[in-house]
Amino acid sequence: MTILVLDDDAALRGALSELLRLEGHRVLQADDGTRALALARVCHLDAVLLDPETVLHGRRCLARLRADPALSGIALVVMSAAEPDAPDAVFLAKPFTFDGVLAALGHATGRSAGPPGDHGTA
Repeated sequence: MTILVLDDDAALRGALSELLRLEGHRVLQADDGTRALALARVCHLDAVLLDPETVLHGRRCLARLRADPALSGIALVVMSAAEPDAPDAVFLAKPFTFDGVLAALGHATGRSAGPPGDHGTA
């Protein structure tokens, strides 16, 4: 799968990206919603992991991903400490484990995001 990790925390973005790459995924990163939308328009994304509360323009990005017919098929996993108002996205409560990330991606996309295992906490 091609997955975009959108978070303003560089350490979290990097850790998630590296772990997802080790599972065999193509991973892109963005630290704000504007960059994420630009990547979504030119890259064939299967899923986006994002925290709309901490990312610059995160809420607007979430809304535009859903409103644009060309992007609305991208699976969304919302990582947040508080459950967002995003009924069409899979919610992943922070803090989470990497197994939780894989399970959320699998649920959002309808396919396995990787083998089960103890991947620790992000």
